[in-house]
Amino acid sequence: MADKVGGAILTTITGLGILAGSILLVTQGLVAPTSMDQFPLFVTVILGMFFFTGIGNAGTFRQYPIIFKENPRQAAGVIGWTAAIAAFGPFIFSKLIGNNISANGTVNQFFIGVCLFTLLATAINWWFYNRKNCEKPS
Repeated sequence: MADKVGGAILTTITGLGILAGSILLVTQGLVAPTSMDQFPLFVTVILGMFFFTGIGNAGTFRQYPIIFKENPRQAAGVIGWTAAIAAFGPFIFSKLIGNNISANGTVNQFFIGVCLFTLLATAINWWFYNRKNCEKPS
């Protein structure tokens, strides 16, 4: 799908999906539920965020050979580095979530941080790789 649609477009769609999911989790009180009636929406939002994360993975890795087309060796290095950081991600996220629960009893601050980071990353992706007449369309 990333080869047909384009990595930058998928990465932007991913950012918007993760942003929407994070906003829903915080605003609907899904990370600090008050009843079991909220559980189906919580599961749906989390699965949606996982779905968009997978799409973003494909989109991001599709972009590197295009961005670094002058130097395939550099593209390979960036792909390897990104894969290593991505493998470390679940550990970082679980530590941040655990620290939020210990300090505040909720993970709202974590998901607010996810919103801010996703907004910044999506804006950077759109500006450099997705908008009309951008530097390196991918």
